[in-house]
Amino acid sequence: MSLNHTEMVECPRCREKSSFTVWTSLNTETDPEKKEEVLSGKIFLFRCPHCGTETYVLFPLLYHDPEHAFMVWFVPDSREREADLPPDMKERFAAQQYRFRLTSRMADFVEKILIMEDGLNDVVIEAVKRDICASVVKSSPDFVFLQFEPSGEEGPSVLFQNLGDRQIVRIPLRPEAAELMTVIPDEPPRFLTVDREFLKENE
Repeated sequence: MSLNHTEMVECPRCREKSSFTVWTSLNTETDPEKKEEVLSGKIFLFRCPHCGTETYVLFPLLYHDPEHAFMVWFVPDSREREADLPPDMKERFAAQQYRFRLTSRMADFVEKILIMEDGLNDVVIEAVKRDICASVVKSSPDFVFLQFEPSGEEGPSVLFQNLGDRQIVRIPLRPEAAELMTVIPDEPPRFLTVDREFLKENE
């Protein structure tokens, strides 16, 4: 079940207040049409009906995908790195091999959803991203990491941008790395932040 409510948002330009729908949880089974709004960021976009100004209003959102058995909890700018499941959720989902992630940045929120939807191991992906980034940036200082792309014509890839000519560079993963990403180990039934810091803490 999805949950939402209405809040009043003040336009940063004209200072008029207007209603805005805030989603506290989104279930892709009951509201599949909202998935694309999450992935595009549109669900957080507020457009002032008075002056037309658009601004992002970020709010905590629990994304629940029952078909692929995962939840990703987006808590903007949070410093918390893990969280226990409420007792009722733990009892309900612990035995269903669900995976739970906690993110504080919009880009990470979307990336985790795509990774989980493809049934990939995000711990392995973080390690691959770290190693590729270190190699690429060392040899090409003008390259900056953009994102991990779980699927595409060339398979899983890491995307970079060349700051010199602004071109996007796609680096496909080696077959052995791509194969490792499909191995999903058992996980504790709690929300975890899986990123480079997670790798350091668990090496």
